[in-house]
Amino acid sequence: MLNRMIYQNCIFSLLALGMVACNQEQFSEISADENATFQTASKDDYEPVTGKKLTDVAGQTAVPIEEEGLSVSVSDNALPYVGRYHVVVDCKDPIVYCEKGTADFILNLLPDGTAHRTIIHAGSITFASEHQYRQDHWKYDDINHQIILLRMSGVEFFYDIDKDKNLIMNLDKIANESEVNKKFFQDGHPFPHEAYVIKRET
Repeated sequence: MLNRMIYQNCIFSLLALGMVACNQEQFSEISADENATFQTASKDDYEPVTGKKLTDVAGQTAVPIEEEGLSVSVSDNALPYVGRYHVVVDCKDPIVYCEKGTADFILNLLPDGTAHRTIIHAGSITFASEHQYRQDHWKYDDINHQIILLRMSGVEFFYDIDKDKNLIMNLDKIANESEVNKKFFQDGHPFPHEAYVIKRET
């Protein structure tokens, strides 16, 4: 019985040593492969990452997009409407998501076809909330002389353009133009209380 126990312990010890030795060989092979990979990479293989300092962009409503490398995706007849638009909205209107006072509703239409909506209340922006800042797309409808804001949710907002190139919300078209719009507002999303005139800033 004692011999059998010693024999089992010896077998177990040999198996354990064999497994450890196999693992060390496998580890040595992996380390050699990784080492060769690291040695072939040089500092020329990496491109420096550029960015902006916080002090360069502090106080800006939205960080300007570097236009280098962007292709203009709006039509030539839409380019005169590229710019920044602004209106002050009373907090009683649920589209600005604030409780009291007023909020600044800012719409930036960029030449690459993106539209940035920002809501500022009491001088602060909360970037954590999708209600305060959104990036959408826009296009110009030359038949109806309107700007169409294509929101990420699939809803389209329509703005008539006046003689001074200000944007006026077309509430009837916003509410009824498509089934997507109708369902969006039936589901309880806020609808503007009035047809705001969003003034072009010069």
